[in-house]
Amino acid sequence: MGHSLETDAKAGKAPIVYRDTSNDAGSLFAAGLILNLSAYLNQSVFNQYAPISIKNFELHGSVYGLPDTVNYILMFYNKQYVPYPPNTTQQLIQIATNVNKTYHIWGIAYGMTSEYGYRFAAWFAGFGGHIFNSQGMPQMNSSAMVEALEFWYNLTYNLHINAPDVTPSIEQQLFTHNEAAIIFDGPWDLGIYVPALGANLGAAPLPIVSQTGLHAAPFVGSTGWVISSPQASGATPQQIQAALLFIQFMTSYQAEMNLWTYAHDIPANMKAYNTVITELNNDNLTPTYLNGIMKGVLEQAQYGQKFPNIPQMNFYWDGFYDYATEYYANEITATVASQKMENYMLSQMQQAGITPDLLLPINLNLLQSYELLSNLFNLGILGLW
Repeated sequence: MGHSLETDAKAGKAPIVYRDTSNDAGSLFAAGLILNLSAYLNQSVFNQYAPISIKNFELHGSVYGLPDTVNYILMFYNKQYVPYPPNTTQQLIQIATNVNKTYHIWGIAYGMTSEYGYRFAAWFAGFGGHIFNSQGMPQMNSSAMVEALEFWYNLTYNLHINAPDVTPSIEQQLFTHNEAAIIFDGPWDLGIYVPALGANLGAAPLPIVSQTGLHAAPFVGSTGWVISSPQASGATPQQIQAALLFIQFMTSYQAEMNLWTYAHDIPANMKAYNTVITELNNDNLTPTYLNGIMKGVLEQAQYGQKFPNIPQMNFYWDGFYDYATEYYANEITATVASQKMENYMLSQMQQAGITPDLLLPINLNLLQSYELLSNLFNLGILGLW
């Protein structure tokens, strides 16, 4: 979406208002193609949303979108084979090995060879790595990247407990057909897993990496509504005012409660989120097993990392995919793969004219401040699992 939209925006033909991910929209905002909402809306409007979801749509202190959902991956498991989710990677290996030997199905379905790095970023962080340093320079060439790559190689090709060479659609097929016990995915696919597994579906945070003691930390990003800048869309001041009202409506309490009710999307609107917490605390969801699943989904929120919404993030995906693929095909070592990933990002940044003096810094803090979690603790939801 980003590339074609960017082309349209540069030609002055972008839609006036649209829904986008916080990271994709961040690049467009940095290019001057999205409206700076901080120049139009009061802080009281932004205070209606979870702090992390507004941070997702903020660059250099300016807010460029209003969030409607918060997204991240977590661990889904089949209780028929995994009665209790693993807390550490050591337990993950033990459980997956037992599943493999006992039931003769895959312990895990995680297609490393089809990865562009979205899910792998969680494991990279769990081994102590960061994609960027605090100055916004890539640091993929690290022991953490090597160890994370080798970890999944070992589970896949040495221990044979992770299904090799599978795509996300095949992962889902294995999981929903009782041919794999554990999968890593986001709540956006609950509509596939709940009908297939019913009460056997479990949800829990990604495990702690035993070698480091760190949680595997997925990207926590947001989806929401943005408005193109006038030069990108040709919008008149009146149309801009109408668009501002529209995105506030689409991220209102009722609109986000509808997303929760019909799709179980995690609300970014604080009032809607608090209603969701009350519903879960009272076990109001039907069927009743949905309450446990959604509590597991929300528990993952305390172990994550902010999705980098800086322009140089665009150069992460292809570099990761190309050299991780070569590594898993035994064409290069993990060390060489990590070196090439970083070199690729640096060369792409140079070609794009993103020089060190133009870099956008990044906050490396993991999400210890996801203030929504206080509600979970206060209401006794976390700690029950």
